[in-house]
Amino acid sequence: MDTNSSFTDRLDYLQDCLQIKSGRSFASRIGITHGNYQSYRKGSQPTLDKLINILTSVENLNPYWLLYGRGEIFLAESSETEDKNNLSEKERLLRIIESQQRTIENLSKK
Repeated sequence: MDTNSSFTDRLDYLQDCLQIKSGRSFASRIGITHGNYQSYRKGSQPTLDKLINILTSVENLNPYWLLYGRGEIFLAESSETEDKNNLSEKERLLRIIESQQRTIENLSKK
Protein backbone atom coordinates (compact mmCIF):
# COMPACT_ATOMS: atom_id res chain seq x y z
CA MET A 1 0.00 0.00 0.00
CA ASP A 2 1.16 3.52 -0.78
CA THR A 3 2.77 5.35 2.16
CA ASN A 4 0.72 8.40 1.15
CA SER A 5 -2.49 6.49 1.85
CA SER A 6 -4.87 7.98 4.38
CA PHE A 7 -6.10 6.26 7.52
CA THR A 8 -9.44 5.88 5.71
CA ASP A 9 -7.71 4.11 2.80
CA ARG A 10 -6.00 1.75 5.22
CA LEU A 11 -9.28 1.00 7.00
CA ASP A 12 -10.90 0.19 3.65
CA TYR A 13 -8.03 -2.12 2.78
CA LEU A 14 -8.17 -3.82 6.19
CA GLN A 15 -11.90 -4.33 5.80
CA ASP A 16 -11.31 -5.95 2.40
CA CYS A 17 -8.56 -8.18 3.79
CA LEU A 18 -10.79 -9.32 6.64
CA GLN A 19 -13.55 -9.93 4.07
CA ILE A 20 -16.19 -8.05 6.05
CA LYS A 21 -18.84 -6.34 3.95
CA SER A 22 -20.81 -4.43 6.58
CA GLY A 23 -19.31 -1.31 8.15
CA ARG A 24 -21.10 -2.10 11.40
CA SER A 25 -19.66 -5.64 11.50
CA PHE A 26 -16.21 -4.36 10.60
CA ALA A 27 -16.31 -1.72 13.36
CA SER A 28 -17.29 -4.35 15.89
CA ARG A 29 -14.54 -6.70 14.68
CA ILE A 30 -11.82 -4.06 15.09
CA GLY A 31 -13.01 -2.88 18.50
CA ILE A 32 -14.56 0.49 17.67
CA THR A 33 -18.09 1.83 17.47
CA HIS A 34 -19.93 2.21 14.21
CA GLY A 35 -19.98 5.97 14.87
CA ASN A 36 -16.18 5.99 15.11
CA TYR A 37 -15.98 3.99 11.91
CA GLN A 38 -18.21 6.48 10.09
CA SER A 39 -16.17 9.37 11.46
CA TYR A 40 -12.92 7.83 10.17
CA ARG A 41 -14.56 7.25 6.79
CA LYS A 42 -15.10 11.02 6.65
CA GLY A 43 -11.44 11.73 7.40
CA SER A 44 -11.29 12.01 11.19
CA GLN A 45 -8.20 10.61 12.86
CA PRO A 46 -8.45 7.99 15.61
CA THR A 47 -7.51 8.69 19.20
CA LEU A 48 -4.90 6.64 21.00
CA ASP A 49 -7.43 4.39 22.71
CA LYS A 50 -9.08 3.59 19.38
CA LEU A 51 -5.73 2.76 17.77
CA ILE A 52 -4.99 0.44 20.67
CA ASN A 53 -8.41 -1.20 20.25
CA ILE A 54 -7.75 -1.81 16.57
CA LEU A 55 -4.23 -3.14 17.11
CA THR A 56 -5.33 -5.50 19.86
CA SER A 57 -8.47 -6.66 18.03
CA VAL A 58 -6.77 -7.74 14.81
CA GLU A 59 -4.17 -10.44 15.27
CA ASN A 60 -0.76 -9.68 13.76
CA LEU A 61 -1.84 -6.26 12.45
CA ASN A 62 1.31 -4.29 11.70
CA PRO A 63 1.28 -1.06 13.75
CA TYR A 64 3.59 0.67 11.24
CA TRP A 65 1.18 -0.13 8.48
CA LEU A 66 -1.84 1.06 10.46
CA LEU A 67 -0.18 4.33 11.44
CA TYR A 68 1.91 5.16 8.40
CA GLY A 69 0.99 2.77 5.58
CA ARG A 70 4.50 1.30 5.67
CA GLY A 71 5.30 -2.37 5.38
CA GLU A 72 2.92 -5.25 5.09
CA ILE A 73 -0.55 -5.09 6.60
CA PHE A 74 0.06 -8.18 8.72
CA LEU A 75 3.18 -9.23 10.54
CA ALA A 76 4.46 -12.66 9.60
CA GLU A 77 3.63 -15.46 11.99
CA SER A 78 6.69 -15.79 14.14
CA SER A 79 8.38 -17.71 16.90
CA GLU A 80 7.74 -16.93 20.57
CA THR A 81 10.93 -14.82 20.75
CA GLU A 82 9.87 -12.79 17.72
CA ASP A 83 6.39 -12.41 19.25
CA LYS A 84 7.96 -10.88 22.36
CA ASN A 85 10.01 -8.52 20.19
CA ASN A 86 6.91 -7.53 18.18
CA LEU A 87 5.01 -6.91 21.41
CA SER A 88 7.86 -4.71 22.62
CA GLU A 89 7.78 -2.85 19.31
CA LYS A 90 4.01 -2.42 19.60
CA GLU A 91 4.42 -1.12 23.15
CA ARG A 92 7.11 1.32 21.95
CA LEU A 93 4.85 2.57 19.17
CA LEU A 94 1.93 2.93 21.56
CA ARG A 95 4.13 5.03 23.89
CA ILE A 96 5.05 7.25 20.94
CA ILE A 97 1.37 7.61 20.06
CA GLU A 98 0.52 8.46 23.67
CA SER A 99 3.23 11.10 23.73
CA GLN A 100 2.03 12.62 20.46
CA GLN A 101 -1.55 12.59 21.73
CA ARG A 102 -0.48 14.50 24.88
CA THR A 103 1.41 17.01 22.72
CA ILE A 104 -1.64 17.55 20.54
CA GLU A 105 -3.86 17.97 23.59
CA ASN A 106 -1.42 20.47 25.14
CA LEU A 107 -1.19 22.46 21.91
CA SER A 108 -4.98 22.48 21.61
CA LYS A 109 -5.26 24.09 25.04
CA LYS A 110 -3.04 27.02 24.04
